[in-house]
Amino acid sequence: MYKATVIISIYRDVDALKLILQALETQTESNFEIIVSEDGESEAVASYIDPITSENRFQHITQQDIGFRKNRALNRAILAARSDILIFIDGDCIPHPGFIEAHLRSTSLGFAWNLGQASLRKFATNNFLPGRLITSLDIYVK
Repeated sequence: MYKATVIISIYRDVDALKLILQALETQTESNFEIIVSEDGESEAVASYIDPITSENRFQHITQQDIGFRKNRALNRAILAARSDILIFIDGDCIPHPGFIEAHLRSTSLGFAWNLGQASLRKFATNNFLPGRLITSLDIYVK
């Protein structure tokens, strides 16, 4: 069983998803699964993520794109989760390298936290190149 499930909520932004998945590869805690919860059925997202879902720790949950139904997509991801601890990341946020470890530490103390990540605004997204992830904590801004 995984220590945590990371649920990433996205809508069509493959470039941001690539950065988020890169950041998740650098986590100090590695025993977690990843669910990409997509409010829609983007072919671009599917062509990127579906080969990855062959690994057991990845799932891709989609639904028909008939308007904003992010919470319905998240509920479906929660039902698919294979751990008791759920960590949610919006599709425009990059988690810092200790993000999951910090969540797990806080839950072991009986707390639930809203921990930091870098928000990807359009200008910032365009300045990050896929494959070149900056992991220094000083670039994370609230």
